[in-house]
Amino acid sequence: MMRPLFPLNLVVSSLLLMACGPANQSAVPGGNLALSSGSSGTQAVSGTGPQVIVVPEFQYPENVAIELERVIHVRNSSGILERTQEMLLADGLGNIRLDVIGFSPDQAQAFTAPSSVLQMNYLNQMRFMVKYRDPHLRAHEGLRRNFTWTEDAVPVQVAGVSCIRYTAKSLNRYGDLEFLADAQTNLLLSWTQFDASGAIRMKMEATSVNLSPSLGGVTWSAPMVSEQAFSGQDDIAALGFKPMEPEYLPAGFYQEEAWLRFSGSSVPGISNMLVKIYSDGIHLVFVAQTDQTTQSPGIQFANRVTDVFESDLGGIRVAEGSIGKRRLYVASLLSMEEIETIFGSIYPH
Repeated sequence: MMRPLFPLNLVVSSLLLMACGPANQSAVPGGNLALSSGSSGTQAVSGTGPQVIVVPEFQYPENVAIELERVIHVRNSSGILERTQEMLLADGLGNIRLDVIGFSPDQAQAFTAPSSVLQMNYLNQMRFMVKYRDPHLRAHEGLRRNFTWTEDAVPVQVAGVSCIRYTAKSLNRYGDLEFLADAQTNLLLSWTQFDASGAIRMKMEATSVNLSPSLGGVTWSAPMVSEQAFSGQDDIAALGFKPMEPEYLPAGFYQEEAWLRFSGSSVPGISNMLVKIYSDGIHLVFVAQTDQTTQSPGIQFANRVTDVFESDLGGIRVAEGSIGKRRLYVASLLSMEEIETIFGSIYPH
């Protein structure tokens, strides 16, 4: 079922998508895999053409002093690849800013000035976009078990920089990825996420790179609400309710992050929010839950949610619904079928 999601826009967009997790995030005990977050260097196996390698190592733009102009292609709910021009600023010390500077509804029309709504979305969501929309290589064991990696020695030019092409083939068929990184520094300058059929789902390509930016007077992004890492039983009192857990995760996924968002004082009618992130090493699934002061309308049956609504927010698919006073959200770039299965496996014990 599709509908405009006011609760989703109010809660998830303002709390889940607007900010990064805590500065000192840690994996929560009980994940599927015993994972290490380290990454080995690139080691190619001899051969011709694209060569099988172990997991590569990238330098991400937000971690260096940079002024990076780039174009993001996102397939919308109508199947059309929209384009946005972005400007990413970073000081190499942890501060970032991401602004939208142009928009095109397809691959042919010229860029025009972004709407005020789109600019506001970027203002509110820039931290999420940099850390979670842009793909990152996460726990090494997940990357090794769930993907086959190849390196193409033929250089590719991105914004005038000679780059190496790396491909991550999803062994569980959740969609392959392609990365283009500076051959000298491993700075990531382009990436493409494909869906299970091989069609482009989302793509980023740098168009201008300045590694000596002028950053005076920049207003850096800051978290919208206070937050802290969630480590289990010791933090339930701060959360305010006993969380529910998904009984199903897609193959190869493990729990990677969990944090509390202290949103009760900023959004009337809801409690603090628990957000957990599950990953296969690159692809992500967000599961968020909060208590409401009033029970949502709709028939409740055997502790199962019945008022489930779905939406596609610029390629991020979301399912939301309630069990009594508990409001649940599952968001991912994975297929809606996977999201529905995850959502349907969450229930109280």
